[in-house]
Amino acid sequence: TQSKLKLNTDSCESSKVTPNLLATACYQLNTDTNEREGLVYIFDVASSLSPVTEIQVPGVFDMKWRNDANTLAVACCNGAVSFFNYDNANLTKVGSTNECDSMALSVSFSKSQSLVASSYSSGGLIVTNEQHELVWDAPKAHGYECWTVRFSENDENLLYSGSDDCKLKGWDVRSPVCSFTNTNYEVGVTTIETNSNHENLIFVGSYDHSVKVWDVRNIKSCVSDIPSLSGGIWRIRSNTINNKLAVAAMRGGFHILDFENNTLEIVSSYDGDHESDPNLAYGMDWILPDCETVACGSFYNNLVSLWNIYE
Repeated sequence: TQSKLKLNTDSCESSKVTPNLLATACYQLNTDTNEREGLVYIFDVASSLSPVTEIQVPGVFDMKWRNDANTLAVACCNGAVSFFNYDNANLTKVGSTNECDSMALSVSFSKSQSLVASSYSSGGLIVTNEQHELVWDAPKAHGYECWTVRFSENDENLLYSGSDDCKLKGWDVRSPVCSFTNTNYEVGVTTIETNSNHENLIFVGSYDHSVKVWDVRNIKSCVSDIPSLSGGIWRIRSNTINNKLAVAAMRGGFHILDFENNTLEIVSSYDGDHESDPNLAYGMDWILPDCETVACGSFYNNLVSLWNIYE
């Protein structure tokens, strides 16, 4: 099942509160106006892959739902993280961090949902509270674009970041200094995923086509890896229902990996069945509650697709 959207599709996020509720976002540079345009769509995938609603926003790089409410945090190219409540088929803006000269590239809620981390094209990181007030920042966290930031699933104070400076870093928001730096990458670190079933592990993707698992207690030693998925890794999404990872690997397509006994293994792949090229696998997430289906966002084709991993 597929749906054609109006702009390039780069983010898919499944609600943690309402089964089958899917947010999909777009980012596209308008070459006539030089404006970075964006859209956020909401789908009820149980009924159809037709949008329930859509709103226009500045170009979107990343989104996250709260774990305890249908509130969506949207990282936009104007530097702001905007917050929207979804109710009765409507998205209503309920708050925002300040706009800035740097683009917001990634967003993550803390374990308690009371803190929000965001990363920026300047290489910086900030953490704000529920009133959108700054509580921690590291403006020079990285030397280049900080593509990804992720809070620990198990510790309110810990977060991880990855950047085009080829560094994977760990942070404690009670301290201004970095808690660890992993320099085992030769190209940019693009995505980080955590999972409450694996307390000390992080799942990390890079432009080097690899998915690696690291233990944050011994960050120098890789637990497991898939060395090549034939494309740069843009998204990794886990779930707590099964031991599988959904991976969007840009020109390498979409993949499902098993993670059993601390070992990664490719179990299924999907090219989106797209007739048009070029295609970039960008957005991906599990559809709750059963996690048998994933949503796949294809960038240049403006497509969101549903893929049952067992068919």
